[in-house]
Amino acid sequence: MTNIAQLQRLKTAAGERNFCQSWNAWRKDNPEIKINLSKANLSHLDLRGVDLKDAYLREVQMTQSDLRSADFTQANLCYAMLMQANLSQAIIKKTDMTGACLKEADLSKADLSESNLTEAYLTRAYMIKAYLLDAELVLADLREVDLRGSRLRKADFTKANLRDARLSMANLSRTNLTGADLTRACLVGAQMRKANLSFSNLTETDLRNAYLSKANLSDANLKKAKFSNAYFVGANLSGTLILPVKKDCL
Repeated sequence: MTNIAQLQRLKTAAGERNFCQSWNAWRKDNPEIKINLSKANLSHLDLRGVDLKDAYLREVQMTQSDLRSADFTQANLCYAMLMQANLSQAIIKKTDMTGACLKEADLSKADLSESNLTEAYLTRAYMIKAYLLDAELVLADLREVDLRGSRLRKADFTKANLRDARLSMANLSRTNLTGADLTRACLVGAQMRKANLSFSNLTETDLRNAYLSKANLSDANLKKAKFSNAYFVGANLSGTLILPVKKDCL
């Protein structure tokens, strides 16, 4: 349950409009105190730069809160409500966000490396130049997400929904996209060396100038995909459906 005293302290700090300075100072002076704000309502608050490392925030409400540059390292944000929250440049490393709702949230330049976003809702989230190295996004809903220029190396998107996602110039090297739905996604110029795209749906996907060297595309569906100037050298195309296809494109 939420620690009422901690909740009041944080809300007071948010109201001081000094980037949670008093809260952060208190945490620095009391590192042994465990933070429990589970199910607390922190929506619409100015929590820029707040220190919530290792905090227990399961099912917390942070809809439309300003969380720019906040630190959630190793926090528990399972099933948290973060719709339309501003998490730009936030540190969310090794954080458990299983089932969290981040619909239309701003995660530009946020660091979510090694975090667990299994079954998270990220529809229409703005994640340009975000870091998701080694992150887990199995079964995540990423429809219409903007991940342009993001770093997704070794992330796990198994069976994730990436329909209409924007991934141009993203780094997806060694990323696991097994069974993922990438229908109409834009992957122009994406780096996908040794990515696993087996059984993925790439119908009408834009792969122009994408780098797919040694990628696994076995049993993938590339029907009506655009892949002019894409680099497929060493890729596994066993059982891949490509219609139409020109030999000089492969």
